[in-house]
Amino acid sequence: MSKKSSIPAPLVSGTGIHMYLAAARWRAVADDAYRQAGISPLQFNVLIAVQALQKNDGSAKQVHIARYAGVDVMTLSKNVRALEESGLVRRLEDPHDSRARIVELTREGTNRLKQLEKALGKLDKQIFADSKGIAVFEKVLSNVFDQTT
Repeated sequence: MSKKSSIPAPLVSGTGIHMYLAAARWRAVADDAYRQAGISPLQFNVLIAVQALQKNDGSAKQVHIARYAGVDVMTLSKNVRALEESGLVRRLEDPHDSRARIVELTREGTNRLKQLEKALGKLDKQIFADSKGIAVFEKVLSNVFDQTT
């Protein structure tokens, strides 16, 4: 008699709890993709913030990246420094404010970001195989994101 290796449905109720459990499962699988890309999930978040701010605002100041990524400025600074040492971003002095720093993606940073987005996209398709489920989940996340920006 063979055993199925399926995950039983949780015996708890609540959309938030189910989202948390789904996110935890996704994160466990995604950690390998982060390791292969050589960056942490937080650093990926920083790269996404830089990319979005560059596209929307033309530049990405560290203080704005911290706000967008939802991290404190000190944590952001440490991670930007690590990304800079890895050649994924560069920091420039803001021409309008000598105290501020502007962060730009390097070509390697853009490539690494695309590589990781592609790998995580494949995981999404594997984990959320039902396209209707993905659409619902993305709508929920979109609503959450819209409330925090």
